Amino acid sequence: MDKEREFRKRIFFASKHSDRNKKSIINKVIEQKNKFGLDFVLNNVSVEARKLYSLSSQVSMYIHKAESFIRLKQFKETLIGKAVFDFPVAENIASHFIKRFPNKKIIVIDEKTGCAFVSEENGIKMLPAQEFLELFDSIKETFNDKELNQLFGVFYDSQVIEERKNRNYALRMMPKKYWKNFDLKESRKLERGIQKNTLVNYV
Repeated sequence: MDKEREFRKRIFFASKHSDRNKKSIINKVIEQKNKFGLDFVLNNVSVEARKLYSLSSQVSMYIHKAESFIRLKQFKETLIGKAVFDFPVAENIASHFIKRFPNKKIIVIDEKTGCAFVSEENGIKMLPAQEFLELFDSIKETFNDKELNQLFGVFYDSQVIEERKNRNYALRMMPKKYWKNFDLKESRKLERGIQKNTLVNYV
């Protein structure tokens, strides 16, 4: 990856972080870049550069997880999803799905801010979430719970390797707060390799 592009990427993701010192850190790293060059900051030579990289990595990883676990419902040619995002990244999530499904209208709702990010011909528009929340709640599932349980059970059994269960890694990759996105109240597959409690205790 181009070094300048990587630097801008780190700045962008760090700016999305909730750390109250992020602006000071970003400004210091920019000063260091101008004084010492790109390699100085990209190689994390200074404390500030290392902190910037940490903030950027946290947000980047969070976006990756959110893209994996947000649940989209389909209504005609529209795909709509909602979540309470830790960082203001709903627009990034919408952009991801616009690229993935170019022929669909994408709506991503951030319940934390009450904003919806809606795909349009000229980009993404931010709108109040209320009407879209009503749409999301009105959409009936294509499959019922029993069918979803069966499908997920088949998928789980095809992927799980009993000898390689790693509870801590599983929880890092699929935090409990995302479990509610799986409407699988009758299934005990998911938590089998994670802990003794059932999934229904967390949804």
